[in-house]
Amino acid sequence: MSGFLTGNITNVQASQISNDAIDSQHYVDGSIDTAHIANAAVTSEKTTGLPSDKDIRALALEVSDVKGAALNFPNGAADPFDSDTLATKTNATYDATNDYYHNPDAEDLVSDDSTTWMTQSTVYSVGSNVSGQNPESMNMGASQGSGSPLQSYTIDFGSGNAQDIIKGGMGYGSYSGSRIGSFRYSDDNASYTDAGTFNFTQSSDYTQTWSSAGAHRYWQLYITTYAGSNVVAISHFKLWRNLTTDNMTLISNALTALSAPSTGFITVQADPVDSVTVNTDLKAFISRDGGSNYSEVTLAAGATNSNFINYEGSVDISSQPSGTSMKYKVTTHNTKEIRVSGVVLRWA
Repeated sequence: MSGFLTGNITNVQASQISNDAIDSQHYVDGSIDTAHIANAAVTSEKTTGLPSDKDIRALALEVSDVKGAALNFPNGAADPFDSDTLATKTNATYDATNDYYHNPDAEDLVSDDSTTWMTQSTVYSVGSNVSGQNPESMNMGASQGSGSPLQSYTIDFGSGNAQDIIKGGMGYGSYSGSRIGSFRYSDDNASYTDAGTFNFTQSSDYTQTWSSAGAHRYWQLYITTYAGSNVVAISHFKLWRNLTTDNMTLISNALTALSAPSTGFITVQADPVDSVTVNTDLKAFISRDGGSNYSEVTLAAGATNSNFINYEGSVDISSQPSGTSMKYKVTTHNTKEIRVSGVVLRWA
């Protein structure tokens, strides 16, 4: 039969092989080396199902978290923040119980300035009043008997100095008994609104918190009813104001690359306590020259685990001065509270 090669075949010319005549069964295992695979010849369709770089970074973060310490590898590192390890942190608090850095809402005691407060405060007691009382060492009650004495202590913060108060406290003046009343506010010292009400038996110092009601000029401790002793003795009156969340900056320790990389990859695991816009309220940067220059990464939200989102991205760092000292920087903006529980940095 014609058309078949017979006998001992020692040399076959390309012209003697029909198009598409050689199938995978004719290859010897390992016979095709990388030199015979053209650049960009393996497309994404051919790698479907293989772990992506971002998936590998997420896995590295989980492994390091189980390990309980940062995990270094030849071209990067994963740090789950199981300890307070960062080189630089600004306006950041480390939560050792939950292993994250964050910038929580804060409060500030504003009634310690007794010199100013003495000139702005007034004690009202059963229709009479005495101005200029020190809120840190005052006795709010005289012997009035049980009932409804309508006693109050008022602070005028002054025009243009309204305060957003979120917590109040009254000191125990050695006379036990029930206290019914409220912490309340006003803008005209005539019409008052309750911020937080109370009904308790006092035998020690007392504090109460409430949601922000905004900034107001006048704040008042108002006791409508007491019982249990003949005296309402309040040794001090304290107020705490709401402070705006500060923007946070986290900067890693330097890692050393084997050669100057051209691309940086990052995964930032974060819980946005406030509603955030990625790349506006949360940003990430990578440096290859020890932090002298940074390139911003365009982040995208990935997988979510227990409110923590993997924000992932890469950036070309070849335009930076050549170097091998790798650092990342994570920043928050627009006073948004964000918890950052781990970062993976990789380069190529």
